Amino acid sequence: MDVKTNLDKVLFIKAITPVHAGAGQGIDHIDLPIQREQPTRFPIIYASGVKGAFRQKALELAYEELSQLNYDECKSFSLSQLDEAVERAKPCEKNTETPRVENGREVIEEDKCKKHEEVKAIINTLAKIFGSQDCKGSITFSDAKILFFPVRSLRGVFAYATCPMLLKRYAEDTQNEELLEYLEENKDNLTPSDGEVIAPDNLVVENENGDKIVVLEEFELRKMDLPDGLIKKLHLPEELEKQISERVAIVSDDLFRYFVENFTEVVTRIKVDPETGTVKSGALWTEEYLPAESVLYSLLFNTKEVETDDYLTTEAVITLGGNQTVGKGIVKVFSREV
Repeated sequence: MDVKTNLDKVLFIKAITPVHAGAGQGIDHIDLPIQREQPTRFPIIYASGVKGAFRQKALELAYEELSQLNYDECKSFSLSQLDEAVERAKPCEKNTETPRVENGREVIEEDKCKKHEEVKAIINTLAKIFGSQDCKGSITFSDAKILFFPVRSLRGVFAYATCPMLLKRYAEDTQNEELLEYLEENKDNLTPSDGEVIAPDNLVVENENGDKIVVLEEFELRKMDLPDGLIKKLHLPEELEKQISERVAIVSDDLFRYFVENFTEVVTRIKVDPETGTVKSGALWTEEYLPAESVLYSLLFNTKEVETDDYLTTEAVITLGGNQTVGKGIVKVFSREV
């Protein structure tokens, strides 16, 4: 794949409710941890989970169209069964016998053939976009990487924390040459120490000595000025840009790693025995979540072999990760063309 040619969009994923993209069984005090990058320990959502969320949204759109065609089995297949779904669609068998009467009108066999072809076209389009057992899909998703992580702030309620390492990686991943040049030119002003933070004035408080500081979680950090134009050069969607510009807090790489390792949301859950009304023996566990307001980005590559706009919704509210039936994993997706 020619990455440079096929990079189509940058997808921004903002958590509306906490997100649990699980990494399986935990080995620490958290039974069900979230997915993380191995070397950095930064939160991540694997590409398979990102693709699955968009694929499910596409299926929902396809179900609506198939229902309008009265395709009886429109909700009995998944994308892994597309070939079988086409075969199960009513066969096209023309004959010249007297037309049948359905709902008060004569129906000739050509109607039946047309309906079958429409069903087949919808299912085949999904297969070409997302792939099936017999064909490779035309789109590819990257892992969703963290860009901004919410942390408590003494002023302004919370801040969107990020770090120089993330900003540079984001610029490289999204092929944003303008941002890369800007980061290099302003390197000295964009490299805070462990005791400093680059933030806007609306996060600032004064300590007893009259010094301007920003308090994030339990850390008092000396405030550095936010360089002009930085947020604009991130090329964020308009709604997201406004939110980030008011609350951004650029901290050191080490402090950011501390934040994402220690300030995720950890929930203790139980299973109650319906007969006794008490916790079942051994039915107590902890789950880790990426907090609401977290912002991640994923790259969408598209070979342009098939039109995707009808089924690939990149501006929507979708669900991602586990525990969706208890309100988790609701995210808002923004997109920007490259």
